[in-house]
Amino acid sequence: MYSKLLPSIGLVGLAAIFVVVAVAPWEQRERASTATAASNAESGLQRDSQDARAAGNELGDARTIPAVEMPILLASASDAERAFLEDGVVARDELDAAFLAANACTQQAAQAYGVQVAPPTRDGSGLLQFGGMSATEKGSLDSAGQAHVDCFERHYNQVHAGWSLAGTYAAKQPLWDKVAACLRDKGYGTPNGLSRVEVALTVGKPGDDISDFYACEDEASLSH
Repeated sequence: MYSKLLPSIGLVGLAAIFVVVAVAPWEQRERASTATAASNAESGLQRDSQDARAAGNELGDARTIPAVEMPILLASASDAERAFLEDGVVARDELDAAFLAANACTQQAAQAYGVQVAPPTRDGSGLLQFGGMSATEKGSLDSAGQAHVDCFERHYNQVHAGWSLAGTYAAKQPLWDKVAACLRDKGYGTPNGLSRVEVALTVGKPGDDISDFYACEDEASLSH
């Protein structure tokens, strides 16, 4: 008997989604690769993940998607996902509905391969998660696993991204507000409450010299 536990969010993890949708290409810089920098980055990612989970738990049963992310999410979403995203808010029951649609799609595909799909479970925060699948033939399990990834990509992943980004933004907002305060000290009219991209745009447009933004970001990161 073969069994497989597959992620509910397909092949794209939340950290990868956040990097793709939250950082514009023109903002990227080359940084020196040292052991100290690598260690600090790893610690920062762990802290950000913990902060995002904590902030997300305080956001209740309906989460507003950051406006700057909406065009990217909608462009990537299927028609089924877009129906949950278009109003800019993802409610918990909508997230559950998207998950159940994806899970039903997986069950239907798995049945064609003779693969058993376990009932979904809920994680510590109450979100539905995939229960796994089992089969006597490894090839059948692999085929059903790919169908599972496709089903969740078509029905769930972007809805989950919209839900999760609210928690991520809430966790990072104190850092971005520190960057804004630093920029105000330099004479920019940067208000609090902006995303990283929006803060950068108060300094310059894509292609402009925004070294003041990077300097303030580095300063704020050291004290965050």
